[in-house]
Amino acid sequence: MNPYVQETLEQFARATRAIVPCECCRYFFLVADNEEAEPAAYAMAANAWERGVFDGVSLEEVRSAMKIVLRKAYYLCPSCSSD
Repeated sequence: MNPYVQETLEQFARATRAIVPCECCRYFFLVADNEEAEPAAYAMAANAWERGVFDGVSLEEVRSAMKIVLRKAYYLCPSCSSD
């Protein structure tokens, strides 16, 4: 994935609160418990694509990249929740 595309999509995921930083360490991003956030992140990415933010990248590639960004988030912080 293009680093610019990945970073931009990560920003969208954070902005919509689809992923949130761990409250303890703030280092790892966690899946948010917010049903509306993930569709909002995809919508934000699609709107950016329509405005030409991702030059040379197809909408399908943007959607696939957002899926990867969201799947990279943890359910439990690997640093703070280790037992």
